[in-house]
Order: sequence, then C-alpha cells, then structure tokens
Amino acid sequence: MTYGQLRLVLTKSAPGVDPDLLDAWIDGRYAEILDRLQWERLKIESVLETVAPYETGTVAVTEGSTGVTGTATVWTAGMTGRGFRVTGRNEYYEFTRTGDTTGTLDRAYEGSTDAAAGYAIFQSVYPLPADCRILEDVRSLDPPGGLGRFSRSQLDASFPNRPGMGSPAIWAPYMDDTSDPPRMQVELYPIPDMAKGLPITYVADQAALSAGTTLATLLPWLRPAALIAGVWADILAHREDYPGAQFSEARFDKLVAGMALADARRKGPVRIKMADRFTRHFREAAARGSRRR
Repeated sequence: MTYGQLRLVLTKSAPGVDPDLLDAWIDGRYAEILDRLQWERLKIESVLETVAPYETGTVAVTEGSTGVTGTATVWTAGMTGRGFRVTGRNEYYEFTRTGDTTGTLDRAYEGSTDAAAGYAIFQSVYPLPADCRILEDVRSLDPPGGLGRFSRSQLDASFPNRPGMGSPAIWAPYMDDTSDPPRMQVELYPIPDMAKGLPITYVADQAALSAGTTLATLLPWLRPAALIAGVWADILAHREDYPGAQFSEARFDKLVAGMALADARRKGPVRIKMADRFTRHFREAAARGSRRR
C-alpha cells in the first residue's frame, strides 16, 4: 500500500475531512509508531570526520580588539565558526575569516598585544547528519574503543576552558539553537589534533510520508491497518465521537503491540548481561571449588 492509497481509503471512508488535517494525522500516527518500536532500520552507522587544527604562521593580536592579522597564513572560508586560541592562553574565541590573512574574533582579545603569536584554529563541535534524531554512540578506531559520553554541563564543569588537544575520549551531544530548524551537534574532547574518522551510530528521523511513499518499503513490518486505526481515532475525536475514538485508539494500540511482538520474534532472544555485583559470587564459588580439587 502506498501513502496515496492509504489517504484514499481514509478520504472515502471519512468524507468531508479537511485534507491538511488528514495529512497531519497520518504523519503524526506514523511518527508515533516509530517512537514506540525500536526499528533497526532507523539506526544508522556513519563516520564523523574530524578536522586537524590549523597552526601555520603567526598572528598579530591586540588587547581589547577583535581583529586578527596573520603572517604566512592562508585562512579559508571553512574556518569561519571554528575555535581560535593563542598559544599559552587559556581562553578561546570563535573565529570569522575575512581574508587569507585577516579575521575577527567574537569578542575583544583578552591577552596582551603580540605582533607574532603562535595560535591554533580548531574544530571541536561538529554538526551531525540532518536526519540525526538521537546520537547513540561515538567510537574510535585508533585507539579502538568507545568514547565516554558526557552531558554538555558535565563537560563544562570538568573542562571549562577545553585546554587539551589530542585523540578525543569524550563526546557530548546537544542541539544547535542557532540553526533553523535546530540541528543535532556533538562536541569532542580533547579537541581533535588530526583529521580522522570516528564511527557513529544514531537513530534517524524518517522523512514525512508523501504521495509516492510505499509503506512496506520503509518498514517491512508496518501494518497499514495500524495507521488507519490511529487516524480514525483522531478523526472521531475531532468529531467529538469520544466512545468511537476510544475504540479506535484501543485497536491502534493492539496493532502496534502486534508489530512489536513480530519485531521481537524476528530479532530472537537477547542475552542479558548482569552487573558484576550479581554474578561475582558465582565466579568466587567456582574459584573455591577449583582450589579444593
């Protein structure tokens, strides 16, 4: 069944319903099904590419000024928005490139005037794919292993000035409130000191349904009947037929539960890993038994 066929069924069975409301209800119920079920097809494996700091040449900085002038530098437009720090200083700034050898800081320079200071233009915050809804994991291949997860507030409390550069060991997700719509970002710490790929796993947002969407192509276990029941609950509630809406809502819940059961059967049993405090006595008993022998 396609989205167009689903919409036709609902339009024919509920004539007079506002088309815009109908589309909103269909998308809303579709999103609700995705939220309730842990669909594996919503999990995406990707790679986050880090950027090496740019430290070529020297800079002239003036106390109380936002202007920066470089010597033997080739600054690019892609450096706008990255961090800027003068060697030996703790504070950092947001850099805006205005030319190959000129730029500005987001606030007045706090240090002493220096005509030939060492510096670094670096990137510690990276935008995630546009369809990223929840970032689940960030890993490193060199050295191998998962990075520790912090909240942004934990990162601010532990490393307020972000002094270190090196191989990232911590990641902190947050929303970029300056973009429209807000976009998921991740901050890495220590600040990456080289360009490298970090594998990431995230839960993706599904695109809104459209006339050409084939439901079965998106989600093999999606039952169109569940969408229909959910939308009918919305239609009946809009018409103030609350007993009918309650009945359709119950049917929607039952069909979604059935999809969850089918998905669980497809995945098979999952081994539960218990915390060490619950299993330590088994190992200790086994060790005592081996010593007696």
